[in-house]
Amino acid sequence: METAQEKFDKAVALHQAGKIGDAAALYRDILIADPNNVMVIHLLCLVAMQFDNAQMVLDLSEQGLRVEPRFAVLHQDKATALRRMGLKEKAMEAIDTALRLEKSADFYDTRSSILRDMRRYPEAVTCLETAIRIETGNPKYYNNLGIVLGRMGRNEEAICYFDAFITMRPNASEGYNNKANVLKALARYKEAIVFYDKALAIDPNIFMGKANKAISHLVLGEWEAGWENFEDRKPGNKPPEGNRFDAGKRWQGQTDKAATIIIYNEQGLGDSIQFVRYIAQVQERVGRVILQIQPALKKLVNLNWPGLETISPEDELPAHNYQCPLMSLPYVFKTRIDNVPVAAGYMKAPDASIAEWKEKLGNTGKKKIGLVWAGNPDHLNDHIRSISLKLLEPILSLDQFDFYSLQKGDAAAAQLAELPKTITVQSLGNQLNDFTDTAGLLMNLDLLICVDTSVLHLAGALGVPAWGLFQYDPDWRWLLERSDTPWYDSMRLFRQKSYGNWPNAVKELRAALKSF
Repeated sequence: METAQEKFDKAVALHQAGKIGDAAALYRDILIADPNNVMVIHLLCLVAMQFDNAQMVLDLSEQGLRVEPRFAVLHQDKATALRRMGLKEKAMEAIDTALRLEKSADFYDTRSSILRDMRRYPEAVTCLETAIRIETGNPKYYNNLGIVLGRMGRNEEAICYFDAFITMRPNASEGYNNKANVLKALARYKEAIVFYDKALAIDPNIFMGKANKAISHLVLGEWEAGWENFEDRKPGNKPPEGNRFDAGKRWQGQTDKAATIIIYNEQGLGDSIQFVRYIAQVQERVGRVILQIQPALKKLVNLNWPGLETISPEDELPAHNYQCPLMSLPYVFKTRIDNVPVAAGYMKAPDASIAEWKEKLGNTGKKKIGLVWAGNPDHLNDHIRSISLKLLEPILSLDQFDFYSLQKGDAAAAQLAELPKTITVQSLGNQLNDFTDTAGLLMNLDLLICVDTSVLHLAGALGVPAWGLFQYDPDWRWLLERSDTPWYDSMRLFRQKSYGNWPNAVKELRAALKSF
């Protein structure tokens, strides 16, 4: 008969060999015989983390802490569970308790992850530097420090830490993948592709490896290679069907007039506005076309495609023969830079909304310019793609124009309130209830100045003159260096000339605006 220690050693060996289910069964047997064994409770927490069961981790860690409240690693387990549940402040309390009990390098690493989620990047750097001082030879901390530095835009420093990680763990895919991400941020796309390939050779399922490689090809204008890799754009390098759609029904572009197809949104509002242009081409090949679209866009889409059936992502799926994501249509139709469909305005605003905004804005004799300087603050890269309103003051000081803010919310109002008294910007954002309102307003503007948001796409789809401000590493669809875009005829692009250099782009835009 096995002793308790022998059973424990066997369970740990199974766990280390990746036989998680067998290990968990033995851990549970040990816990039945010894319910106060906090080390086994901790190991069961690790198993539950591997199964991505944050609630179980939380329950187990709290069970163990009732037995031994000073067992520091259980506070770390609790912090990890709370972090995965999105409860960042409570996670911070738990990891700080662990650190009061033990100054472990791994605890500092966990604390840095929570701080990274909170976007408190300088503090996260400090934690990781402390972890490296305590445990210099642990490659994990170098990798994580590189990630945080990359988020901060300290990309050259990040590369140094990824190189250190790669030296320590040359067969680990994440070092090559993370270095590729930073090279991409530095617009060193060809080098990035080399490192994505190295990561994918080690682990074909490395997080977003194929998608980011695809994006590097696309931004370089290498669309054939880009579209193909972009088909595996979900985490794990999986196709975008998810659980809602049957991958076996994926449409490949064939003509079938007796069939029903569902074309569906899968990413942001701007993506849907950009790629809905392909609907007419789908209708030429398939008899019945149903579009799944975000509720915020449904009214506008129904106006512009009156015969098109639309559903929302929450609706039950109608019977259908085929399905295809909106963002796979460029791949299906073999889109190249020289054959992008419908680059002129392919949407219209409601007549009533146009008339309403015309009356509201009146006629001052000055050209009317709309402003959108920030995107969704929850977007991971919003701090890179958005700009402070203060940086636009050189533009706003041109008194031959009337300026209108389309931004919503308290943050926009606070920035508007901080403008010098000599600058006037009328705030209209809170009067925009849906995209038909926004479309009607845009049709009354002479120009929109906008960062990379859905409103910029809407202006392009309407054919409204729009000047976009873009980060150094732009979204793939804007390509490189050129001041125009094949996607929208009415758009002009103003780009950072170096990472984070908005003043340069604003200066260029202001010079163009003076002769607008």
